[in-house]
Amino acid sequence: ITKATIEIIKHYKSKGYLLFDLEKYSFNKSDGTLELIFSAGRVEEININDETSETIVKREVNINNGDIFLYENVEAGLDNLRSTGLFDGINLEINKIDETNSVSVTISVKKKISSLLRVGFLVDNVYNAQVGLDFRDVNIVDSGTELGLFLFGGASNRAYILEHIAHRILSSNFTYKLSAFYKFNDIKVYKQETSQSGNTFQSIEIGNYRQIFYGMSLSLGTQLEKFGRLIFTGKYQLDEVKNTQEEPATPYKTKIVSLRISGTIDSQNQYPYPEDGLYFNGFYETAQGFLGGDEGYLVVGADLKYYFKLASRHVVSPRIQLGFGDKTLPLSEQFLLGGQYSFFGAHENEYRGRQIFLASLMYQYKFPFKIFFDTYLWFRYDLGSTWIVQEEIRFKDLKHGIGGTLSFDTPIGPMDFSVARSFIISEGIKEGSFVWGDVLFYFSIGHAVSF
Repeated sequence: ITKATIEIIKHYKSKGYLLFDLEKYSFNKSDGTLELIFSAGRVEEININDETSETIVKREVNINNGDIFLYENVEAGLDNLRSTGLFDGINLEINKIDETNSVSVTISVKKKISSLLRVGFLVDNVYNAQVGLDFRDVNIVDSGTELGLFLFGGASNRAYILEHIAHRILSSNFTYKLSAFYKFNDIKVYKQETSQSGNTFQSIEIGNYRQIFYGMSLSLGTQLEKFGRLIFTGKYQLDEVKNTQEEPATPYKTKIVSLRISGTIDSQNQYPYPEDGLYFNGFYETAQGFLGGDEGYLVVGADLKYYFKLASRHVVSPRIQLGFGDKTLPLSEQFLLGGQYSFFGAHENEYRGRQIFLASLMYQYKFPFKIFFDTYLWFRYDLGSTWIVQEEIRFKDLKHGIGGTLSFDTPIGPMDFSVARSFIISEGIKEGSFVWGDVLFYFSIGHAVSF
């Protein structure tokens, strides 16, 4: 009987019921019945050392009075608490209450300093030097929510974003972000001129316009499994386009009220040099006049990258991007293509349209030695284009780009130097049908910023 009792207790403890024990027993002499009464162990008291953090701790740990003490639930709760990033130290103490098999749980936490300032910079061949300042309180008034002011940009691009973020709404798995913003960037416009021989073409800058966005947005989202997110966003925004050099665009100012549904899956094993996993982002957005805006349009897009390792230092990554907008999609909301990380051999944002197609294949090699830092070599082939209207989409309009990048993984962010060239195949794969563009050089130092 003793052996059987021990085996029962060991079995349940191995399943995570760490407090499982024999509570009492009784023997009925009249009929020879032995009764064994076991207890799984219940939580009767929960004590938290920091009153200001009590709401956050209870929400994340999710242990309630009367719950059976199960290791996997407790460990998951502690993981949730650690993942908030709000605490330097977390300690769990368990004490038995009298002679019963009930326990009191004491959770001790030490709060981190929540106010912080992040400073960053980016230097590239498009917008030159850009500086970023991020003022943030990640646990404002001990609410578990985040308030931040993000300032970024240089002479030709700027972003000012004030945002309030709740990584969990009450005890649910929903998150929200409320933001007010003002941002702009300059877009250079090019036209292509073919040489007299017909074998080369040149992209000539013909002007420059500035696109300006300001307004506010509210996003509500939730986590999907381990690597995914689903986000619903309502946006009230004023778009303005004005020429800053020559007159390459028709100036306008319009009000946009839109609803967007977007989904993201990100299982990349590391950043910024993934060796395994995938990244997917897809969205559907509609703006309608009855919502209060001046514009009505519909746009949908998707971007998929996949990384897989061929050998210890070799990685291959295919990518495909698709996007479709209706004929009312304004210039400032249209897709952009071109640049070091978008399309080799084209200037930054050289191509723009309501439809976009891009297919890429990238090969990455990590050097077996360091050139001061971990060093990588990329080669990429791009195929794609943009179109203003769907009726213009033709396979022969697709442009090709090839290039290579030498990249250094520095403490201040990636340092990338690239050389590339684009070409057009005018009359099929045969001699004389390849029309080559300019050889372009790119560089970027620091972390690229999207906003």
